[in-house]
Amino acid sequence: MIGLVSALFVSDATVALAAEWPAKQISTRLGMVTFEAQRIIPRAFDDHPVLRLLIGKKKFDFDSETNVVYLPADAKIATKLNMSPFAKEPIESYRQGIAEILSQIESAAVFREALKGDGAALDKVAAAFDALRSAMREALPRGELLAGYPDPD
Repeated sequence: MIGLVSALFVSDATVALAAEWPAKQISTRLGMVTFEAQRIIPRAFDDHPVLRLLIGKKKFDFDSETNVVYLPADAKIATKLNMSPFAKEPIESYRQGIAEILSQIESAAVFREALKGDGAALDKVAAAFDALRSAMREALPRGELLAGYPDPD
């Protein structure tokens, strides 16, 4: 799953994320390293029908703890730690991957049932989305998914 999600431009949303989730200095085998809060699912997807449904039903929040992972701010250090580097604007393949999976959820019959008010269907849609976000949350720190470009050296 290398590559999945949309751009975080310097905006009020980015500033709010930095205020709520400030950078951390963490001791690693390479010494003290700055880690930045990376939204797993960026706000650029706030207009996607799946997310509009989940946000409207209080099943998702862009600023929740479950949608944030800390990644090294420096790509060279991230590469040495075998992690994805932090990216204010996630790379295209990251954004495309998220878009593709959200489109698969949107095209499923269960999503149409959830839109009609079926609570059980809504729970299934939320579970499918949570599985995506959880997999991404685990893959980013392991370097199995890249939000930013790794150091080429």
